Amino acid sequence: MELSARRTPSAEKSTLAVDWQRCVALAKQGAAQGVKAWFAASEVRGGNVNGAVGHLTPGSLQSRGFFRQSMWTVMAAGGLHDLISAAFADAVWESWQAWFAGYEIMLDYPSLAAVECAMAPLAANKPLQFSAGKSSAHDRMSSAQLAAVIEKKLLSLAAEPGAYEACCQVSDWLSACFSRWHSTVLLMKVMASGPVPSYAPPHTMCGPVVGGVLSSPRPVLADLGLFDPEK
Repeated sequence: MELSARRTPSAEKSTLAVDWQRCVALAKQGAAQGVKAWFAASEVRGGNVNGAVGHLTPGSLQSRGFFRQSMWTVMAAGGLHDLISAAFADAVWESWQAWFAGYEIMLDYPSLAAVECAMAPLAANKPLQFSAGKSSAHDRMSSAQLAAVIEKKLLSLAAEPGAYEACCQVSDWLSACFSRWHSTVLLMKVMASGPVPSYAPPHTMCGPVVGGVLSSPRPVLADLGLFDPEK
């Protein structure tokens, strides 16, 4: 989004001298490292499967890659004020986490429609575009929303010359990277298994999975090299 299309904040000016372009570079570096760590630890824990249909429910796509602290460390180690480091790190982490916590998608498991045993063995989903799913917090990774959250967390520092432009540069970059990733990556190797209650030989020799669960190895998602801080 063009900078001119956004409203310039009217907050009380701070006397803290800030190199905002250095802030942009460090924020990109910290965010890039953070999201890559998040992807490396990504997994599915939750959701359900009935017959051939799996539902990856909100909250089931998770990661142990909590990167708020690591992003803050990169920025603070680069000499930025704690408040600035925290504002960018908190805003990026909260927005990222909210988007993925709200994500859900329907998955296809053809082999689980008719299983010839009492407990179905693990089956992988048919690969599909990640973008086929949706997030209830879809706007949280938009450039405008990211910039607004960062700006709010900067408090009075948002009125510093160059601060607003820095918010926009970081949010434009991250939102563009996320959009490219979102439209490119495939969701695969989400495993499903569960009981087959109708299986009752010799009368009923097969049946669908009912009340099965989803899981995955780590990582279930890849960053695809699309979060380059130089882009």
